[in-house]
Amino acid sequence: MNEKIVNEGTKGKVVSRDDSQNGLITSALTFAGALYGYAASKNDLELLTFADISSSTFTRMRIAEIPLRVEDILDKVDELGEELLPFGITGEQRTAGRAILDDYVKKFGSVNSGKGSKKSASDSSKKLLTKVDAKLKVLDKLMFSFSTSDSDLYSKYETARMIYDKGGSRNGGSDAPPPPPEEPK
Repeated sequence: MNEKIVNEGTKGKVVSRDDSQNGLITSALTFAGALYGYAASKNDLELLTFADISSSTFTRMRIAEIPLRVEDILDKVDELGEELLPFGITGEQRTAGRAILDDYVKKFGSVNSGKGSKKSASDSSKKLLTKVDAKLKVLDKLMFSFSTSDSDLYSKYETARMIYDKGGSRNGGSDAPPPPPEEPK
């Protein structure tokens, strides 16, 4: 009984996603067909391999991979631009294809797809660390006022602020930080 309730609750979104996904795939197959024709006329084996896709290619993909593959196809189509006119691809069609992809990603892909955020984890980490560092600099300035009034607190703060790279040592001893001072009992 619960299964029926869950299925009914998500039915509209799944149907909507499937309809949008089918439109996206149809658009991508049109562009891939034009790319394949262009590659065959130029005897470009690399592009032939790239454009040799069918609807079953998309069926075997995860949902999150589909917009990424379509974006790759659209990037190649944009790169070739007017050279695809003899194969039926106009500038308006390229713009429409991009709009279909953007609409799909906006509706369904921003959370689960790499297209929604094409940033690497290191880029995100660097931005977060920059923000944290800025906040720590402010905290350092606030804590400096305690350097004379409560020197013990300030020295503990400075000790806690030191960052030790424990991953940089293979032997586990020579680069290890000194142990923190023990509290008197």
